[in-house]
Amino acid sequence: NAKRVSKDVVTAESRLPAGREYPEAELRDASTRLSRLPFLLSVEFSLEKGSERGKHVLVLSIVETKPFFFALDLPIGISQGDGANVSFGDDFAGEEGSSVVGFRWFVGRRGMVHAGLYAFNDLDDLTNEFVSASIGYTQYDLFGTRAFATLNVRRPIEGPTNGAITPELVVGIPLSPNQTLTLQANQTEWSRTTRTFGPSCIEQPDLCRIELDYGQRVYRARWTYNTTNNPFVPTRGTVLSVAPMYVEHERKG
Repeated sequence: NAKRVSKDVVTAESRLPAGREYPEAELRDASTRLSRLPFLLSVEFSLEKGSERGKHVLVLSIVETKPFFFALDLPIGISQGDGANVSFGDDFAGEEGSSVVGFRWFVGRRGMVHAGLYAFNDLDDLTNEFVSASIGYTQYDLFGTRAFATLNVRRPIEGPTNGAITPELVVGIPLSPNQTLTLQANQTEWSRTTRTFGPSCIEQPDLCRIELDYGQRVYRARWTYNTTNNPFVPTRGTVLSVAPMYVEHERKG
């Protein structure tokens, strides 16, 4: 009953090769893995009679999400004084974390196009905060390995200054039903104009304008262990993530 979601992507993400028997543990892992996909609300397994006596067909019944998606990370702060005061992040990205809103469309058998606004605010002081418009393409089940690759084209629309169109590449490799290794590389560029005021600026205003082009490159590797049963409101499971990163800043002008 897939209407918007690709059947081939669901089959590949289940990690159940067609044409053989499946032990109960493998079916359980497949159900949990599919339940974590952001474009599925739920999935149910059932058996139907096959074309030969004594054989059955495994049927996956899915409930899809809408093509619109969002994720909001809003930190809550509580201050103590004359009275308790509860406050939320005062910008689109919040004080820490990231937020995104957009749409997704499946194309072909294993592809997906997505576009939206992404607010980036890392949990440390190594990177700049900004909001960018992004459009990208994700290819699932690369070369039959169940890996995926995403290529995004981003342009900052809010942040330090105006930004340039820059790429981002993300590659994910499943190590097991519950473990994934993700490699990410992106570059973000801005341009800034700074004016210095003084007596000489009246006669030679061009000497008081300094133009700087600057940007940042981010390389990140993330290992994730996830046994939760739902991406929206998990009721059981564990999430563990380790993500070393390398950040390079450059300034020209």
